Amino acid sequence: GSEICGDALCNGSESPTNCPSDCGSVAGGGGYCGDGSCQAARGETTTTCSSDCSSQQSSNLPSTFTLTRGTITASTCPAFSVGVTMENSAATVSNQTASGGSIELTLSGGNATGTITKMPGGWGGTASRQVTSGPCTFTSGDIFAGGVISPFSCGMLSRMLTVVSGNCAGQLGSSVVGATCTITLGNASCTAN
Repeated sequence: GSEICGDALCNGSESPTNCPSDCGSVAGGGGYCGDGSCQAARGETTTTCSSDCSSQQSSNLPSTFTLTRGTITASTCPAFSVGVTMENSAATVSNQTASGGSIELTLSGGNATGTITKMPGGWGGTASRQVTSGPCTFTSGDIFAGGVISPFSCGMLSRMLTVVSGNCAGQLGSSVVGATCTITLGNASCTAN
């Protein structure tokens, strides 16, 4: 982020004193580097304003959480019937990267890996693993998102299957590498352990 007074981003050495149009007034408070609040809308990140943003990267994150996948409510995948209950599993936060707030995940029981990222007002990401079933090899990715980090929860969970190789026509509806189908899950949740 470049320091241009008037670009609506309070960056670098800009302050309420030398650039009130971007950083607001001292009396108003908020929105400038050093005020203790990480303001993404003003361009503050761990890089541009570590004093405000670095502490927020690791706050209130669980070491593990349980994915309750619920049942299939709508599906474009031929092999899966609506109403089928999906398996649950525990997910472990194996690594946390301060830059950008991303977190590496490992799911037990399936060698799945993925990244979830904190976003304004919530978090989201995908954890996926490769699966071989008969002549078909595909990736199975759980896509989840939530509004709050603590308590750790998710309001959306779906699964996308992508053809990697082999004949997947009977299972995923296509043998074309890269073809996808998505299962929407209902009554799904993420609960911190």
